[in-house]
Amino acid sequence: MILRSLAAALAGLAMLGGAASASSLIVNGGFEAGYSGFATELAPVAAPGGLGLWAEGRYAIAGTAPGREVPAFHPLFSGAPHSGSAFMAVNGAAAGSGLVWSTAAPLGVLPGTVYAFTGWITLLYPDAPPSLSLAINGEEILHFTPSATVGAWVPFTARWSSGTAETASIALRNANRVAVGNDFGLDTLSFVAVPGPGPAPLLAAGLAGLFGLGRFRRRR
Repeated sequence: MILRSLAAALAGLAMLGGAASASSLIVNGGFEAGYSGFATELAPVAAPGGLGLWAEGRYAIAGTAPGREVPAFHPLFSGAPHSGSAFMAVNGAAAGSGLVWSTAAPLGVLPGTVYAFTGWITLLYPDAPPSLSLAINGEEILHFTPSATVGAWVPFTARWSSGTAETASIALRNANRVAVGNDFGLDTLSFVAVPGPGPAPLLAAGLAGLFGLGRFRRRR
């Protein structure tokens, strides 16, 4: 009974430690800090009103603040943040390389470590959804087209192994060049190390196995 309790306690501590260490390396992944912490080829629309996001190849940091709701930038768009008070609203470009979002500078990573990139995307207008690709250090690791439901946030995620790399440059590109439609939002972007088995979970597993062996012997 003591061995079982000790094994469970160690396993719980291991899970808590893994969750605590999984902090995102991305700066301003929720866009609450506005137009900073990332790079893009899109032109920023800082002030609502006027044509705003009407022209292709533009983006705005929209959200819940009064006057910064999506319709203030484009009367035909609709949507709200996935989390927090802001998100990146995009009118897809009809030309260029399609760079929607990227890290402003390479992120420092640990060699021999698995990382997970996660983000959320929604459509602001139903026609011609974007065709997006996620690349790290120039290698595409994910290609996807989001759901055609306006206002419904859906997650996208991919894992990447650093190998010998000590930095990671992350880029999200849109291959769609359609002028009518191709309008979407991004929010809650994160890039975290995936916790691996440390000494505590291994010890917990060993103790659990020892407890099971004791039960087996008693039954015999």
